[in-house]
Amino acid sequence: MSINNYPNRFLFDYFLLKLGTAVTYKGGSIAYGSWAIATEGKQLLLEGKDDLFVAKKWSAENQEWTVESIIEVPKLTFMEFKKLVSFLTP
Repeated sequence: MSINNYPNRFLFDYFLLKLGTAVTYKGGSIAYGSWAIATEGKQLLLEGKDDLFVAKKWSAENQEWTVESIIEVPKLTFMEFKKLVSFLTP
């Protein structure tokens, strides 16, 4: 048996706690380290395989998601984390 000390589940739960009813989608495979949370016109993906946070915004003009920022999870600072929460907050 191995213990996963990676904070994926904590981060997922914390985003849900901070965003509350603004969340329009939550899902993914937390057990495998990847998940997604969306609010109106914005989404945050945690790509567990590549250890990346990918923040995206919906472009009504282009009818597609555009990448706003990519942050490597091991290099995530508290300030960047707060920016991600602010990004998703309506």
